[in-house]
Amino acid sequence: MRVLGAILVTAFAADTSLEMALKTCKEVFGEDATSSKLGEGEQAVVYKCENSTLTSALKIYKKPHELIGEPSTRIKVDKAVGEAGHGARVYGSKSSGFPLNFDECCSFNYCEEGIPETEYVNCADCSKCGENAFYAKFEEFLNGENVKGEDLSKIETYEAVARRIAQLHQMKKEEVNIEINFCSEAWPWNTKAMRVHLSNPIFAEGLAHIEKIFSDLPIKGDNLTFAGVQDIYDFAIQLVERSNSPIVMSHNDIHAGNIFLRNGDGAILDRLMLVDFDNAAFGPRAWDLLYYFFNWQSELDSLEHVDGFLTKYTEVYNSLNPPRKFTTEEIGQEFVCFQPWYLLERTVFLHALNPDWGKGFVEVLRAVLTNFADGFSNCKLPEIVKYTEYPSCETKQSDNTWKYSGSTATFQISILLVTFLQLLLN
Repeated sequence: MRVLGAILVTAFAADTSLEMALKTCKEVFGEDATSSKLGEGEQAVVYKCENSTLTSALKIYKKPHELIGEPSTRIKVDKAVGEAGHGARVYGSKSSGFPLNFDECCSFNYCEEGIPETEYVNCADCSKCGENAFYAKFEEFLNGENVKGEDLSKIETYEAVARRIAQLHQMKKEEVNIEINFCSEAWPWNTKAMRVHLSNPIFAEGLAHIEKIFSDLPIKGDNLTFAGVQDIYDFAIQLVERSNSPIVMSHNDIHAGNIFLRNGDGAILDRLMLVDFDNAAFGPRAWDLLYYFFNWQSELDSLEHVDGFLTKYTEVYNSLNPPRKFTTEEIGQEFVCFQPWYLLERTVFLHALNPDWGKGFVEVLRAVLTNFADGFSNCKLPEIVKYTEYPSCETKQSDNTWKYSGSTATFQISILLVTFLQLLLN
């Protein structure tokens, strides 16, 4: 049976209504249980579930069949992270309709014969999958609120976030007990299967926009020229290979909506925590550092904040008895070397969500690449090629050889793209 890591386009959505939430609450908390809606995101709806003695958050997933690794993987991650104190504790879950038999519900007519199964994500039509899939979890009810976007660049906030990231990055493979497959799986986005990832139909328009921007006005330096997607991709691949960012347990989605501040009078450092580990997996740690920093990219021209952020991360990480201690220069090398890949991926992803977001982020990509072309940024070769104290990918590295040929969306790809955007906006 084929196992697809993430099918982004499907027709069915689970019942996430208040009625379903109340039914699920009563099944676990008893007939006296009540339920009320707390909030809603792209992936799930969250309810408060309580009776006379217990209170819990109930998270019901809209598209549970699209979870990274299906519920079995997510349960392992949530349990490990909660028990280690890095996120909310998860008390239990309810699921049905798994595992999915993709051989029966997907059509592979648009897939080239002989391609690796990890590449089916870009060509399989799985719109008939997941009709009966359901996944919900009960987790610790948190009193407080998410941090505000404008507070991300405040010293007290980014130092507290740096501390939480450093703590999470200490988790070991045996604690989480999931496969380390970032080199072959195209999702989540902290991946080294870069060709497969960018070949996803949802990114076609974003890549075409980047191609036009850079071909109309190339960046030209003494040693580097960026005149389109191919130049950027080749450079990004080269720099990622040059970096030796160690493989750690990564959150992969650290933005304001996933940073929670508990109520109380204590310091932010004590009250701040990371939430929503739905995209968490093992991968290069540079991704988490870049993802957080570029969520306040209005500070891009100031080195003060990035230096402070990375210094605090390094200080905390080294204080926790890690497999190896690092200098700020070594971590800075990872941060610089991963920038082109991170920004290329995020630009096309944001463009798929909202073209205006993508058009804004392409200017950040352009600014960073200009720094490289002008010699202001430099991905130096590390003294140590590989940190042997850290785990390696456990699956075969996907071939990253890629020739960008422009927007060549077929009728099938057009259908997939439209369906995907409809699902995101509903």
